[in-house]
Amino acid sequence: MELNIRHILSTVAESILQIAAFCLIGYIAARKGVLDVKVRRHMSRVNVAVFTPALMFGKVAFSLTPQMLSNLWVIPVGYLILSCVSAGVAWTLGKCFGLTRLRRNLAVAGATFMNSNTLPIALMQTMSGSLSLKWKPDDTPAKALDRSFQYLVLCAVLGALLRWSVGIALLNSSDEPAAKANPKHFSMITLPITPLEPNFNGDSSRYPSGPISRPETLLLSRLHRDGHSSYPVSITPNSAVFSYDLEAPTPSTSVHQADLQKDALMKTKTGTHDPKPSKKVNIRQTWRGVRRTMKKLKTRLSISDKSLEALSELLNPPLLSSIAAIIVACIPPFQHSLAKVKPLREFISTAGAVAIPLTLVLLGAFFYRPPNDTKPQADHEKTQLEKEKRIQSRRTLIVITLTLLARHVVTPLIILPLLALICQNSHFEVVKDPVFILCATLIIGGPPAITLAQMTSKTNVDSLDEMVSKLLLWSYALATPITTILLVLGAGFIYNSIL
Repeated sequence: MELNIRHILSTVAESILQIAAFCLIGYIAARKGVLDVKVRRHMSRVNVAVFTPALMFGKVAFSLTPQMLSNLWVIPVGYLILSCVSAGVAWTLGKCFGLTRLRRNLAVAGATFMNSNTLPIALMQTMSGSLSLKWKPDDTPAKALDRSFQYLVLCAVLGALLRWSVGIALLNSSDEPAAKANPKHFSMITLPITPLEPNFNGDSSRYPSGPISRPETLLLSRLHRDGHSSYPVSITPNSAVFSYDLEAPTPSTSVHQADLQKDALMKTKTGTHDPKPSKKVNIRQTWRGVRRTMKKLKTRLSISDKSLEALSELLNPPLLSSIAAIIVACIPPFQHSLAKVKPLREFISTAGAVAIPLTLVLLGAFFYRPPNDTKPQADHEKTQLEKEKRIQSRRTLIVITLTLLARHVVTPLIILPLLALICQNSHFEVVKDPVFILCATLIIGGPPAITLAQMTSKTNVDSLDEMVSKLLLWSYALATPITTILLVLGAGFIYNSIL
């Protein structure tokens, strides 16, 4: 593989400038007020629901074949290994630097889901004619380009499946950890109230003279099962079933009410108040069984609702489109008959061609942040607000830096030596193809997927939009031109080592 640095630089520059041009259009439109936040979200949803599924279906359904899947099984395995290593590196870096759960998940998503469509395809289209990628004596640049599309299509399918399933689940994760505190348990008690005689213990001096009115409610303190707190029991004379009252007893409880509580508990212990204890016990046990059954049924229903909601989030249009495309590709007669329907194929091709440009325009609109229309604030409030902004900017910078390190530096340093060993010692023909080696290196150290902007639009979290826009800007404008040159040089070194 002959390496021409000038051709590589020009190819990378052309690809980056194309992306920057679309982003600039979106930025100007947002600055002029054409693409505000509400319009951006609606357009992103249309893009995710219509144009992106058309793009995925058109690239896979009419180009993938069962023979290709059987011969190139090493690509799915390698892609899954690359994704796991990238996710592990990003997660470890996030843990080491103490990122919150949401920011850590964003770093994992940015490092795991690489660009396997637009940038690698554009680079291969140019490099297939500028670089010597001949594998066999009868090889031509057109055949090399076709092979690169086959490799990249497989990676695109796997990337879509992972992005729109695992990626959506990651970005939808809450930033607040689930509460781990022990919930307050409610228990049912049957304490019928009977009129109490003033001289129950033979000591009338403790009671005030005159008749004692029967209290509306008795507050009985009882130790909770966990042994750490006690809750008062609310008892009403007209109900056979009582529950814990979560409010603390008020200081207005009189002394004789405290004594009455004691006497009531004594009667409950001795059973002198109930002439038929077995009947009361049966009622209490029956009621508790009914409540347990209702609680279990409610829990099962709530779990079912959550499962259906999670399933609907995972089965989004791009993922369903990718699955449908694979099914079509695995049935050659159906694939050929569907390809003959010219209006359908042209519609899919035209709609799919809109997805990437629209994504880039919306991405450029994300770069613009309108000024906040806030009322004049005091000096100390301004100082506090500026301090919070600096803290948020520093945290965002940490997330972006860790993601870029995981995607462009650490993961290639781990995977590229393994790729070189596999190419040198493996007996599979595909790993000897210079096109395969170049595509593999471009994906291993490529930038994050542009579809991260579409994925964050489904979460409705503005902070994610801002972080993703800055991440993509830094990656494509700063890191990608440098790393792409190094990756192509690395691919040439690997290929020359197996000759």
